[in-house]
Amino acid sequence: MRDAAADQPPDTAEQPAETADTADEAIETTPVPSNTPDQPTTRTKRTPRVPPATRAALIHELQTLEVQIKQTRDRLRSLPARVQLSTLGPLPQAPQLESKLIADVVKIAAYNAQSWLADRLARHYLNTNDLHDLLRSFAELSGTLIRQADGGLRICLQAPDIPLHRRALAGLCADLNLGRPVFPGTDIPVHYEIADGKPTITRYENDRGPL
Repeated sequence: MRDAAADQPPDTAEQPAETADTADEAIETTPVPSNTPDQPTTRTKRTPRVPPATRAALIHELQTLEVQIKQTRDRLRSLPARVQLSTLGPLPQAPQLESKLIADVVKIAAYNAQSWLADRLARHYLNTNDLHDLLRSFAELSGTLIRQADGGLRICLQAPDIPLHRRALAGLCADLNLGRPVFPGTDIPVHYEIADGKPTITRYENDRGPL
């Protein structure tokens, strides 16, 4: 006699029902490379569940940002490409310049002044290859600033050790004095000379060169 239980189909395992928490979570299946090429493996990653209140707040914030972007774009379209300077109101008394622009102007002015002095020093110093080096050495000389009785300024520079350089500096001082220089920003006359008290005019009358 056959057993009645043998004729019945095998029982299938019951699948657990999904809960509310697991239904809201998204499941990502990310393939992970395996050492065996014929057996790929996968790794399951669950994204965190965002509460409805937080999701609604993020959506509202995003919508607010989109409205602000649209308003900014509309405002930019309404602005003119160019405006007259007089429509901006009274201008400030002091110009607002960039620091780099000021530094560039100072560098250009220093370069022009050095070139101007080098041209005049060339009349008293024959070696043109050392003109700029000689000017830099002159700038490092110590000196004395004396206020004269007539209100002018007398600048006495220390004499260089080399006689050739000393004569070149004396000739440069003579040329500067011929131009009647004044203190920058004032009308106070300035006179240049070497501190040893020797006369600064060292050229021949026919301007053939230094002594």
